[in-house]
Amino acid sequence: MKLSIFGSGYVGLVTATCFAEMGHKVVCCDINNEKIKGLKKGHVDIYEPGLTNLVRKNIQSNNLSFSSDIGKGLKFSNFRYVCVGTPENKDGSANLSYVFALVDEILKHDKFQSAFLVIKSTVPPGTSKKIDNYISENKSIESNIFVASNPEFLREGSAVNDFQEPDRIVVGTQLPNFKKKFKNLYKHLSNKIIYMDTVSAELTKYASNAMLATKISFINEISNISELMGGDIESIKKGIGSDGRIGNAFINPGPGYGGSCFPKDVQALINASQDFKYDPKLLIATDTVNDLQKEVVYKKIYKRFNGNLKGKKISIWGVAFKANTDDVRESPAITLVEHLLAAGSFIRIYDPKASKNFQNIIGDSPSISYFKNRHECIRDADALAIMTEWDEFKNDAFKVNSAMSQKIVFDSRNIVSQKKMKKNKYELHSMGRA
Repeated sequence: MKLSIFGSGYVGLVTATCFAEMGHKVVCCDINNEKIKGLKKGHVDIYEPGLTNLVRKNIQSNNLSFSSDIGKGLKFSNFRYVCVGTPENKDGSANLSYVFALVDEILKHDKFQSAFLVIKSTVPPGTSKKIDNYISENKSIESNIFVASNPEFLREGSAVNDFQEPDRIVVGTQLPNFKKKFKNLYKHLSNKIIYMDTVSAELTKYASNAMLATKISFINEISNISELMGGDIESIKKGIGSDGRIGNAFINPGPGYGGSCFPKDVQALINASQDFKYDPKLLIATDTVNDLQKEVVYKKIYKRFNGNLKGKKISIWGVAFKANTDDVRESPAITLVEHLLAAGSFIRIYDPKASKNFQNIIGDSPSISYFKNRHECIRDADALAIMTEWDEFKNDAFKVNSAMSQKIVFDSRNIVSQKKMKKNKYELHSMGRA
């Protein structure tokens, strides 16, 4: 099949590349001309394991091309994917301006031909119907444009694998002709497709992320209770995770969830529910617990130093919101750094992939230094906070002859060995342990 993908961000680029890898002819379009110039040369501006190699491979095979000409993308194929951003408005609702701007472009070009429009961007339930109605209300259009929903379920850090080996493929359409198109599109994965109406498909995306976010907030709440009561959250995790109805996924205590999906999608679902005069108390609680959890690591550091953090050198390992990505959006490290700056601390940061993006968000400060080596980062430090679960942090030996001024470690991910820390005479503060 020939496909046009609109939007070369995280979702659009992964979608375009993986469909090309499946043997389809794909053009990926974006109005950002500089970004497209880079992509044509195989330069990927996000860190996602395996993605750069796949982009270059499929450019070479002529399965994947890039263009900043929207008209060219529309002429290339009448099967189009909408993968543009839906950022959060100030009130927590999803901003659909980019989606409808693209729809307007399609209406300008497709005056006399039929087309299939697939919404992959994360949009509030009912958006596909709104787009359908918007198209119908345009009296100058004589073509048929069919709208479907095909939400993404890509985890940053494992997006390529998630696309190629999905748990399920959710498709919102009741049209037999559209179903046939999707069956041909997904080829050997067509047995994973679950068909439903567009509203249910859109809600499935939000519900999935809200469920995972709720599990994270739940285990963080239990972790805080465990610490107060003198329990061990790692033992508790084993105890509840062994229950098949619960499972081990997303029950790791931490400093709160971040990234581009969970915070935005939970807020958007809360907002959409309230539009229908429904107050989603559980979702509100999930969001509230997460906001509070982002304060926990700072409070631990503040307590350990008796509120005197002025002039203290605090090292931070990891500023990405999770491992295997350079995404720092809504990262708990942002909250920690903001508090430490306000307290007068000197901050030393190391992250294998995300330091540049973090600096762009937090801004320049004479109190913040960035390092390319994690051991240089902790030299002469009064304390270390581990904020991201990168493998290299898990495997660090934490030798006796540490370069740290004080051997104090705050492990917000519970990834270092308590036995090794005790043996090497480190003072360890972890999550959910007294």
